[in-house]
Amino acid sequence: MSEPSSMQTSKAFRTVAVATIIMTYLLVVVGGIVRVTGSGLGCPDWPLCEGRIIPTLEGATLIEFSHRLVTTVVSTLIFATAIFSWLRYRTLKWVFRPAILAVALLGLQIVLGGITVLLELPPAIVGIHLGNALILFASLIIAMMYAFRPETASLIGKAWKEKLPRLAVASTIGTFILIISGTVVTGTSAHYACTTWPLCEDQLIPTGGTLAIIAATHRYVASIIGLLILYTLIETWRTKRHVSSVFNASIITLVLMVAQIVVGALFVQMGFPVWVGILHLAVSAATWASIVIYAILTFQTVEAVNVPWREPVPSKDRRVPASTAIGK
Repeated sequence: MSEPSSMQTSKAFRTVAVATIIMTYLLVVVGGIVRVTGSGLGCPDWPLCEGRIIPTLEGATLIEFSHRLVTTVVSTLIFATAIFSWLRYRTLKWVFRPAILAVALLGLQIVLGGITVLLELPPAIVGIHLGNALILFASLIIAMMYAFRPETASLIGKAWKEKLPRLAVASTIGTFILIISGTVVTGTSAHYACTTWPLCEDQLIPTGGTLAIIAATHRYVASIIGLLILYTLIETWRTKRHVSSVFNASIITLVLMVAQIVVGALFVQMGFPVWVGILHLAVSAATWASIVIYAILTFQTVEAVNVPWREPVPSKDRRVPASTAIGK
C-alpha cells in the first residue's frame, strides 16, 4: 500500500523534526568530546552525577554533565517528534515508524550509557553506544526527510532495483563501519601507536603490536570505504547531475570526506592534540548525516534516473542563429 500522496505534514512538525536532527548532531559531537577527553567518568555514578542533580561544574565533570544535559534535551525532542507522528501521521509509515524506532533506540542508548559508566568505559560497550547513536541519528533523518516529501515513499520499491540507490546504501553502511572502527581506535588509544601518516610507522603491515594493527586497520578501512564512496559519487555525476538535490548532497558528502581525511592526517602529524581529535569526530558525525541524507535522496528522486542528462540540443524546427552555432 503506497503512502497517501495528498497528505502533507505540518510546518510545526517539520520544524520539530529539524530541531531534533540539529540537537542530535550536537549530542553525537558532545559524546565524542567525552570520549576524546576521557571524561566519561566525570560523573562516576548514574543517573545522578556525584550523587547530585547539579554537580561541581568543572573539568571532566562539566563535560560529562553537559553530555547528559544535551541528552535530556534531545530525549524531549525525540518524544515530541514521536508523539506528533503518532497523533497525526500514523498513515505515513516512513515518517511514523522511524520516529517510533528512535524512541526505542533512545531507551537503549540511555541503558548503554548507564552500563558504560557503571562498568568504567569498556571499549566494546563504548563502540555499541556510538553505533546505536548513529542508527538513532539516521532514524530521525529518515523521518525528517519523508516529513518534507511523504509522497516519495511509494518510490522505495522501485528505487531499490536501481544501481545508484543500492550503491548509496552500501556507502552508508561502509561509513558506519568506518566510524565504529575509529571509535575502537579512540577507545583503545591505539592512535598513539601510529605516529606517521598515511602508513603506520612507515610500514605497510605495522610490527608495533596489537594497537598498531588496530590503528592501521582503521586507515585501511578508510581507504576502502573512501574508494566506494568516490565510485558512488562518480555514478551520481554520470546519472543524476541534473537532479540538484542529489548532486548537491553528493558534493557536500565528498567535501566532508576530504575534510575528514585532512583532519585525520593533521591529528597524527600534530601529535594528537585534543582539539583536532574533537574536530575529527565533529566532521565524522557531519559526514554520517550527509551520506544518510544523500542516500535517502537517491530513493526519493529515483524517477529522475529515467531522464538521462545530456547537453541541450536545439529542436530541428527551431532556427538557431549562425553566430550561436559557431560559438558552440
